Amino acid sequence: MGGRNKELSRDINASELLDMPVFSVSRGETVGVVRNIVIDPCEKRLLALTVEKKGWYQDLRVIPAARVLRLGADVINIDERCAAGRTASLPRIVEYMHHPCALVGSRLLSEDGSTLGRVERYYLDRESGCISRLMLSGGWLGDLWLGRVFVSAQYIRSINDGTIVVEKRCLEDLELQESVLRQGMRAAGEQCRQAAERSQHWGQNALRELQQRRRQRAAAKYAAQDAAIEAAMEA
Repeated sequence: MGGRNKELSRDINASELLDMPVFSVSRGETVGVVRNIVIDPCEKRLLALTVEKKGWYQDLRVIPAARVLRLGADVINIDERCAAGRTASLPRIVEYMHHPCALVGSRLLSEDGSTLGRVERYYLDRESGCISRLMLSGGWLGDLWLGRVFVSAQYIRSINDGTIVVEKRCLEDLELQESVLRQGMRAAGEQCRQAAERSQHWGQNALRELQQRRRQRAAAKYAAQDAAIEAAMEA
């Protein structure tokens, strides 16, 4: 895979690839849409994409990851020199198609046997197709108050039978994404703070205006008394 689009993130949620169109650069046409993602659990990377061509005769084809130029935001470009091969010619990929590596829903265990949660999503590097990170839910790491918890794929030791074992030291390098709940509470707190500041500002202005009026009334009162005294003296 090659090329880079700086406007895109480095990785992509694997589920976003489903139903994404696959475009052949050499033929200048769409060859189909992604129907399945084939993951190599040993290499921890994308192995192939199964693509379905829409039409009168639906044709299921397989595109090896080596022929993918890049996992884009809206389309996947394949190498202009390579067309999608039929599944019958790729027994290794077919084997993983028949015995898929289901990462979503897999239990995440640390080396000491502690359950960290379950995989809710996994992400693929747009350039290499390697698994980049796992997003967890459930377990003490997936607490809603903490928000979304991401574990870097570099700590994965093994993937097998719905269980992913990671190095214990991954706990020292977690990526936290603030939950919507905490974001909302933080925003509400900021609004309260701003409202308090406005109220304080209004109160200070009102106090200054009241003090100014009192001084004006006192000055007017003293001026009236002085005028009355002067009038009495003249009389």
